[in-house]
Amino acid sequence: MHLACAHSRAHTCLHTCHLPSRRRTWQRLATLQCSGPLACARWSPDGIYAAAASPELEKLYVYGRDAGGGGGGDTVGWRTVKELAGGRFTFWPTGPVGKDVLLAAAYQDGQAVRLYRMGGGWDEAGALEGVEGQVAAMAAGPAAGVAGACTLACVTTHGTVYLYDGESKSLAGSVFAGPRPGNSSATVGSTTVNALAWIPEYGTRPRLLAVACEDGAVHVVDPGSRTYVASVQFAAVGVLSVAASPSGRWLAAGGRDGVVRFCRIPDRITAAAEDGVSGGGRWAVAGAVAGHSGGVSELVFSDDSTAVYSVGLDGVLLVCAPHNQAGGMMA
Repeated sequence: MHLACAHSRAHTCLHTCHLPSRRRTWQRLATLQCSGPLACARWSPDGIYAAAASPELEKLYVYGRDAGGGGGGDTVGWRTVKELAGGRFTFWPTGPVGKDVLLAAAYQDGQAVRLYRMGGGWDEAGALEGVEGQVAAMAAGPAAGVAGACTLACVTTHGTVYLYDGESKSLAGSVFAGPRPGNSSATVGSTTVNALAWIPEYGTRPRLLAVACEDGAVHVVDPGSRTYVASVQFAAVGVLSVAASPSGRWLAAGGRDGVVRFCRIPDRITAAAEDGVSGGGRWAVAGAVAGHSGGVSELVFSDDSTAVYSVGLDGVLLVCAPHNQAGGMMA
């Protein structure tokens, strides 16, 4: 597993790191120079490309590594593949595993989403239609019953999530994921959305979407039934990043205050009432780790769900793991 880290500074670098198992050491693969402050960085599903975006400049940088290259902690084995127009972005698998991958990028200050076909000349493949508002974040999650294809979720700054089908690339529906009356200190539509993450299925519980907001809450919706599930108040300050464990059992939220907080996801859920207070199962913050002097900009779980890698605006990469009362690792 690898991690791409973006520094949000005037002189900006994209760092790519190898994430170790418990008995292995860290290895820096490369430091790649970019122009402008970066807001996000991602690996392509096949691990060949790394991309980073500067929404301020509306520039998206794509890098590729040669076979067997990319080691030694510098740019050896890496090359600049393409410079595209766009800010917030994500890779979107739309077909069989390893094929038909698109890069979806918000541009025009998030007012539109452009599609690029991964690999080759990175040609434009159209644009998404139907989004109303400024796109704050995007994430691709597995589509039910379609092997390799993913559903793309785009959330606007005011909390509306637009869902796009991986096969047709068309709008499949939308659901509001912002605060409801009574579940937050913010009024409906008054808070800003910062991040979005898919929560995998667990047992009979369907896949869910978690939306992190500036009011300090993470709002959870069921994209299948288009229903609101729960609101989890993680902090009194804004939540900048959110991630769910591959096991589907943990939710992590990174705050503007530099603290990473954890919530155990209920095994079963019900639709929340209109006020957003009741229903949804029992959601509660179960622990916190402080270690950043600035906001937490990115969160990534390890493949086995036993660790969380937290990237801060202070340039620190923090590794943390939830434990039970006996001190054992909780996956």
